[in-house]
Amino acid sequence: NGVLGLCARLGTDPQRGLTNPVPDWSARVAQFGENLFEEKKLTPYWSYLVTQLKEKIILLLLFMATLEIVVKGIFGEGMERQEAIAESSVLYATVTIIVNIAAYLDWKRE
Repeated sequence: NGVLGLCARLGTDPQRGLTNPVPDWSARVAQFGENLFEEKKLTPYWSYLVTQLKEKIILLLLFMATLEIVVKGIFGEGMERQEAIAESSVLYATVTIIVNIAAYLDWKRE
């Protein structure tokens, strides 16, 4: 019995495997099914981006950058307005980089 018995029942050689071509291929597929892995549907990258954008710290950074533009844009004068746009732009760029790195790492893990 054991491995040799199983090989005899399956009609295969334990050292060389099946012959090529396999004469009873259709019968084997009908009995045992195809030798394939089930394909897993991959989650799209944009879905990971959305998940990252829902993080509270990311939302807070975006809110603060937007608030700075709005407040200093309305109440600021000259240089303050330019600084608000520059500082907010840096925050937006940083958030974009962080979100994409985190989404990419999650995507690669899948």
